[in-house]
Amino acid sequence: MNDLDAFELHTVHNWITASEEERGAIVRGNQERVRKGVAHWNEWISGLSRWVCDNKAAVCIYFNDSEWVGNTNFKGFQFDQGVSFCRARFVADEAGRGNVDFSGSTFDGQYLSFTNATFFGDVSFESATLSNCLTNFVGAVFHGGAIFNYSEFNRPLSFRSATFKGNEALFEEVNLEGVFVNFDGAEFSGSVTRFRGLSFQGVSFSHAIFSGNVVLKDVRFHGSCDLQNADFRKVLSFIDCTFEQVPDFNFVTFKQPPHLATMLIPWLPKGPNGVPNTEAYRKLKQMAKDVGDYEHELSYFAHELHSKLTLESTSNAHKLGIVMYRVLSCFGQSLVRPLAWALIIFGVTAVIQWAALVERPSLSDIKENWQLECKLEKDGVDPLTAIARERLNAALIILPADRMEQVRISRCLYGDEGYKPFWLSVMNDLHSLLSAACLFLFGLGVRNRFKMK
Repeated sequence: MNDLDAFELHTVHNWITASEEERGAIVRGNQERVRKGVAHWNEWISGLSRWVCDNKAAVCIYFNDSEWVGNTNFKGFQFDQGVSFCRARFVADEAGRGNVDFSGSTFDGQYLSFTNATFFGDVSFESATLSNCLTNFVGAVFHGGAIFNYSEFNRPLSFRSATFKGNEALFEEVNLEGVFVNFDGAEFSGSVTRFRGLSFQGVSFSHAIFSGNVVLKDVRFHGSCDLQNADFRKVLSFIDCTFEQVPDFNFVTFKQPPHLATMLIPWLPKGPNGVPNTEAYRKLKQMAKDVGDYEHELSYFAHELHSKLTLESTSNAHKLGIVMYRVLSCFGQSLVRPLAWALIIFGVTAVIQWAALVERPSLSDIKENWQLECKLEKDGVDPLTAIARERLNAALIILPADRMEQVRISRCLYGDEGYKPFWLSVMNDLHSLLSAACLFLFGLGVRNRFKMK
């Protein structure tokens, strides 16, 4: 152990077989190289990398259980091999200085571990590059600010059970393309936590606690966003955020739900696992209601109903009702559809009635070509008008009708006895039912429209 610069001391095998005293010596040797500055370190690490390539060895640069007092500068340092800072402590000196600067550093080994490390001052990984590097801060404690702005990761990143006690935790313009990030059980105690201008392939905040304000701005969620049992104790803001899967806010605790107007959430009946998104949309509907966003409340209510069509537990009768509700009024969101369907039903039943009646054999007391004029000229109603009026009476059954007018219409169309065929009575009843539904849905649409305003 006399030559601490010997590359073979840094093999994983040597570390595993070394005594506690030997491990301590290796760590102190690595700390001394850091203190000699970036040029000395980068020259040494280049030599280690060449040795690794020639000997096909598995190495790791160990800083386990190390203690760093005062400001520590890793700015621009090159780490071409795996690095371990497990249980490392970065403490303040007598002057209160204890910041750690990894800005601009490059990590290109297989992994970087800060498991259970403690940072008593601010720590910065701004513009650091962590390529091909599994990175974890599992159980790490940040007493000061934690800044990861403009850093780059392309392998999974974990802050599971980490604690952010500093004034701010910043993740702005971080390159996370294709990376899954894990914040499960993390605790953010600072006044501000901000994620801006980044893309998550997948992210989990399950059981995370946010004591301060949380801002997510211009964030794209390409994959899942797990928020199960997360606790947001102050303001949570999603500003111009885009989701490619439906976020599930069930079992999430809010002081106040976020406004959904600034979140672009897709319509997907089922999640990637094939499970219908009914519960997720129901929660989104409730969140919109809680903040008075009636437009989104109505929209997510529509998505909730639509997703029920994919549930095996939904009965066929219920599914039929959902389909009709959608077709006739777009789930109460449209004013045009109910009126359009009312007019279509009016026209179709009128055409059916006309086509059927012109085929009737002439009655003895009807003048020639009854469809061109009524039996009694004094009635003053021609057959086309009579059909239109009968359709109107069926469509507006809720309004009072002139009894004598109905008699004149029956005489015009069916002769002195005014006998209506059974099929026509059935069609009139069906017309009345469907028209009443359309009018109700139109009224519902008017109510919804005014409520949204």
